[in-house]
Amino acid sequence: MPLVQTEAARATPFLFGYPRLRTYTVVMKTARNCLLALLLASPLVAQNRSHGVIERLTSDLTSLSSVQTTPKGVSVINPLVLDRLDLAHLKATVKGHNPDLDGIMQRLAADAAKRYDKYVIPWSLAYVVTSVLAGKDLPRHSATLLSTSIIAALDGAFMCRRTATPLRDSPEYRSALTDLRETLLSVRVAPSDMNVVIENLITASRQIVDRTEFEPISSVFQELTLNGLRINTR
Repeated sequence: MPLVQTEAARATPFLFGYPRLRTYTVVMKTARNCLLALLLASPLVAQNRSHGVIERLTSDLTSLSSVQTTPKGVSVINPLVLDRLDLAHLKATVKGHNPDLDGIMQRLAADAAKRYDKYVIPWSLAYVVTSVLAGKDLPRHSATLLSTSIIAALDGAFMCRRTATPLRDSPEYRSALTDLRETLLSVRVAPSDMNVVIENLITASRQIVDRTEFEPISSVFQELTLNGLRINTR
């Protein structure tokens, strides 16, 4: 098809002081290079953001070494099996009698939220993760593996939501759960407690897939700025 040139174009062979064709070529190359730079930078930004969140979660988990631990031989309570009144009582007990654990639970949920601009760790998941690790002197390497596995599972849940894929059909999600199981057992978490953590993580993941909005853990009014987003954690 022949190129049709308008009268205005023929009358103005120069644009911004340069030949029109040259100007058009420079603009198109610049736009292409900008798009390429954005595409190349996006994975690096996501990777750096993930690394920062994992570092914060790792610090949260290592700080559990000085927290009051569950009595030896007593399994952690699974919030998923409690009715509404018993769950409210458990929350009040944690807040009133183990404020250190409550504070780390709040930080854990808020730090994970920085990656997704929303809360993705419900109270029950934060409680069981911190409770089974309370009082343990976690090596930094093990805490990093735990944090990485949790974030990988949450990432997998969001991917399943975007692609309408069942969690059980996601190899990335299943791999994250396997890594989490193995790491929990390696730091001497009882198998029964490990199963409670996995059950709560799977439940939270299903809620992410179903687009459930999680409430902030904190019951005290405060505001957090997450990537420019104001989150009211009352």
